[in-house]
Amino acid sequence: MGLTRHEYDLLLYLALSPNRVFTKEQIYQHIYEEAESEVNNRIYGLIKNLRKKIEENPETPHYIETIRGVGYRFRA
Repeated sequence: MGLTRHEYDLLLYLALSPNRVFTKEQIYQHIYEEAESEVNNRIYGLIKNLRKKIEENPETPHYIETIRGVGYRFRA
């Protein structure tokens, strides 16, 4: 099961700065070129799909942590 280009870009972006919290807007600007009004939904979906592929249990993720009200971070 391979990663999509956007999933790979997201994983690399988060993993290169472990424990740094990124907002959804920062993640979106790094991954997508076009302007979008549905940033939250698009990033949520991307995070959800990536967790399904890399987490042992996506419902209780170990690697990609949600920071409520802020964004996400990668835990090494």
